[in-house]
Amino acid sequence: MYVQKEIARELIDQLAEEFPSARVVHRDTEGLPARVVLFIFMYRLLQFFNSNLSRFSFVVGQYIVLPSASFKFTEDQMTDSVYKIVRHEMVHLRQDRDNVLWKSRYLLWPLPALITERGYRWEMEAYKETMNAEHRLYGYVDDTVIDFIASQFSSPNYVFMDVRGKKVRKELEDHRASLEK
Repeated sequence: MYVQKEIARELIDQLAEEFPSARVVHRDTEGLPARVVLFIFMYRLLQFFNSNLSRFSFVVGQYIVLPSASFKFTEDQMTDSVYKIVRHEMVHLRQDRDNVLWKSRYLLWPLPALITERGYRWEMEAYKETMNAEHRLYGYVDDTVIDFIASQFSSPNYVFMDVRGKKVRKELEDHRASLEK
């Protein structure tokens, strides 16, 4: 489903205003800076262990990297998925700008106990923004959205941050309740 042009324009303008040098690119974009290409290469190596990673977006410096060119970030062709992804990744751009630890998160990867709680907070903040985007588009946040987000936190995608999912689910449901007020 395509996002209304006004809503798409609002997001494009917000990204440009808050992060003037930020760019939304695709993994298959030619001419990316070396650090982005290196990160994509490392990410593809990780896909050997987890094939689900091919569908993920991520931030490298000032770049929001989308899975493929089919993910359009234009006023006329922005889907609801791209809208939610970019809002989620903009949270990570803010974290990158405002938090020294964010920049070192990949250096700490071999020590999951050190990054799990901080990583939980970072991802929870971003997923709450995903919920905000969902609410902006539809006026509500469906249970399937909460189920999906909770499943991410109990998967290898985020180093099993909350295996049982109860803590995650409660926080997500509380956030949904705050949106519905």
